[in-house]
Amino acid sequence: MSSVAAATKPAGKYPLWMVILLIAVSASAFIDRVIVATLGPAIKADLEITDGQFGLLSGLAFALLYTSAGIPIARLADRGNRVRLLAIATSIWSLMTALSGAAATYVQLLLLRIGVGVGEAAASPCTVSLVGDTFPRSKRASALATIAMGSSLGSLIGGYGGGWLGENLGWREAFIIVGLPGFILSALLFFTLKEPPRGMFEENRRNSADAPSFRAVLAQIASRRGFLHMMIACGLCSFVNFGVLTFLPIYLGRAFTMSMTEAGLLFGLVSSFSNATGTLLGGFGSDWAAKRDERWYAWLPALCLLLALPIYAFGLLQNDWRVAMPIITVGAVLAFTFFAPTF
Repeated sequence: MSSVAAATKPAGKYPLWMVILLIAVSASAFIDRVIVATLGPAIKADLEITDGQFGLLSGLAFALLYTSAGIPIARLADRGNRVRLLAIATSIWSLMTALSGAAATYVQLLLLRIGVGVGEAAASPCTVSLVGDTFPRSKRASALATIAMGSSLGSLIGGYGGGWLGENLGWREAFIIVGLPGFILSALLFFTLKEPPRGMFEENRRNSADAPSFRAVLAQIASRRGFLHMMIACGLCSFVNFGVLTFLPIYLGRAFTMSMTEAGLLFGLVSSFSNATGTLLGGFGSDWAAKRDERWYAWLPALCLLLALPIYAFGLLQNDWRVAMPIITVGAVLAFTFFAPTF
């Protein structure tokens, strides 16, 4: 570590507090993201929409805006204040989630879900960038794996809590209740986190004014085959993971005639356990293995993903949920190992 890095390294318990808040950000984002899947049956019945329309509502519309908005928002994170950007974005997706409870038509709810996607597009670039300037390279996968525990917590709360709220209070009330706490989190981010110096742990430090142009970034990405392959792989992994898990509540209700609360609880347990276990296994496991050979940052998730495919398929073909769910959980654990080492 350079003398400059040592001098500017965050002291005391601040890095821990930052991780705790980023865990909360991850949890908030996932609650607002997965609750649509849990409330799916009630939303479909109330708004009288088809499976295709619900698929657009819970997946494609959110994903298109999440990914397309992520690029310009990430450029803002490269050049501006990441803490303020994340705080504003948290307020936006929380507001869009709460307003979803007032949607009178399918189109209104669709537009609000698009708004959630735009807000949440800031979470990942800001989080990864803040971690990169707060932790040295040897600890980043572990730090990101720990922060990703928030998504497990969010999956559990959004799954079981969303199912219970939807069944006992209504799907509209559920959106309002889970959206409002995000404003408290936004205030904590804004007033308690500090913008760290850029490139703290890099040999050639640069500030936001020195950030390369977007064209230069694209040229650098295009020149690195390893990065291109990893980027495509990350996209495919996310496609599979969110596709399977978003489908689970409706799958459980139709295949095994479960109530919304029962399906939401199982969905929350499976998604939270698999997300947490798989992400921690990938993060801490790859940090440990990479001490011997850095290629384990790619080898470990690659091996796990090869095993996940047949296990996922075998689990989804079972006729008894008591048999199916443990198998699907194992597949999901293996499928989530990619997150920390690739980021």
